[in-house]
Order: sequence, then structure tokens, then C-alpha cells
Amino acid sequence: MIAPLLAIYSLCVFALLMGELREQRSVQYIFKPTASLAFVTLAYLIGAFDSIYGVLILAALIASLLGDLCLLKPGRSKLFLAGMASFAAAHILYIAALSRWGFEMWWLLMIVPSTVIGLTAFKMMCPNIPNNLQIPTAIYSVIIALMGGFAILATLKSGHGIFVIAASCFIVSDIFVSRHRFTPLADQNVLKGPRNYLLITPLYFFAQALFALTVGLV
Repeated sequence: MIAPLLAIYSLCVFALLMGELREQRSVQYIFKPTASLAFVTLAYLIGAFDSIYGVLILAALIASLLGDLCLLKPGRSKLFLAGMASFAAAHILYIAALSRWGFEMWWLLMIVPSTVIGLTAFKMMCPNIPNNLQIPTAIYSVIIALMGGFAILATLKSGHGIFVIAASCFIVSDIFVSRHRFTPLADQNVLKGPRNYLLITPLYFFAQALFALTVGLV
């Protein structure tokens, strides 16, 4: 059952990417929710309800699904802010899940470098971010940096490199989402406009599939 689902998932992601590159909104409305539902289903089938870790991962994936639905509409409307909030919630749930792999109090020290890295990234993006999104973006940047930090700690503690790979793919995808949404087209190099999706979509859905698959590690 898992192998056929992964095959369908890959096809949906590919169809979505083609729709994004060609700016076909109807294709995106069909295949983005379908692909997102597939990574939720993947975690469920692997046994998400068999452990607290699995439940946290499933909750993060569902929050991501909601975020994907909010971000279907282009632009920087209230739906974009709602999508950002959904993904922030997903990353907090990922942090909680990753902490299940041998959390110790000193892990909280990761808040310091994560804050520095997140705010540094935000400062680089800041000139292009609308005023009403600056504080939410700064907070989101810190949260996703902290998720990356906890992925490193979980990998070191468990020996499973899949956490770092998934978090890295998610972070790179988000960097290009920000670039696509906020950076003026004239200032974008190599990957311009819809071509940003060449990195956004494959990396994002690969990351989500990896997080779903980690449910089977417990």
C-alpha cells in the first residue's frame, strides 16, 4: 500500500510542478491539495497513531495541509498570513516531535543560535517584505530555524540523518517561497518568477514525505 501511494504522490507533485511552471491555476487547485492529503495519508498508513511521536508528526502534516490550502491563492492577502501561521504551527509540532528523540534541557540552548540565524535571514529579506508581514515573518524565521536546530540534535541523538535532510529541504524551499513572493522579478537571478517552483515544490513535498516516513522509525 505504501509503494503505490508514494508513486501516486510523486505523480501529483510532478503534475503540480508543471501547473506552477505554466501558471495553470486550475491544475494547482487540483494537485496541491491532493499531494498534501497524500503525505498526511502516508503518515497515517505507516502508523501515526501508534506513538506520541507519530501523532505529533501527523498533526504537523495536517497543519501543513491547511497552510497549503491557504497559499493556493497568489499574493499577500490575509490567506497568506493564515498560511504562514499554519506552517508556524506545523514547525512547532515538528519541534515537539523531534524532542522525543532524547530531549535534554540543554537542547533549549538551541534557541539562541536559532534566533540569531532566523533574524539574520529575516533582515536580509526585510527590505522586500510588506510592513504588515514583517513581524509575522520574523517570528516564522526564528521558528523554522529552531526546527532545523532540533532536527540536528535529533539526528545526533538518534543517528537518523533523515531529520536533517527533511528540515534542510523544508528550509531551502521556504527561502525560495520568500524569494518568489517578496523579491521583485527584476532582482531575481537564474530562477525567475514561476521557475522558483523548480526548487520550492520538489523540496517541500520531499521534506514532508520524509517526515511522514519517520513515523516508521519509532
